[in-house]
Amino acid sequence: MSGEISMIVIGLDLGTTFCSVGVFLPGSGEVEVIEDEEGRKSIPSAVSFTSTAVLAGYEAMDVADSNPQNTVYDAKRFIGKIFESDVLEQESARYPFQVGQAGARYNGRVQCAGGGPGGRDSGCVSAQ
Repeated sequence: MSGEISMIVIGLDLGTTFCSVGVFLPGSGEVEVIEDEEGRKSIPSAVSFTSTAVLAGYEAMDVADSNPQNTVYDAKRFIGKIFESDVLEQESARYPFQVGQAGARYNGRVQCAGGGPGGRDSGCVSAQ
């Protein structure tokens, strides 16, 4: 070895609807998007809270129809936003989960086992 340090650079795209992970290839300057075990290069940005588990990505989407009030998607749309009451009403109508106020800001909220009083907010969900 010539004393060079080999670095691996990984990038995360935490998108509103999908997420992906890429590795920078220093020799070519290209980025390789990492596939999951099913060969998919993107994962839905969704989290579903059940009485026994917290599911993310495709697993969350698989139970979304049977657990709509506790499956949150588009969570990043609510982080840090302030909505006027009429806009909040319109936004709330678009989602099966509760959209509620946390202090002066509004968040997607879910009521679920282990969520504690008031459920979980979109910042918490986004971190799952």
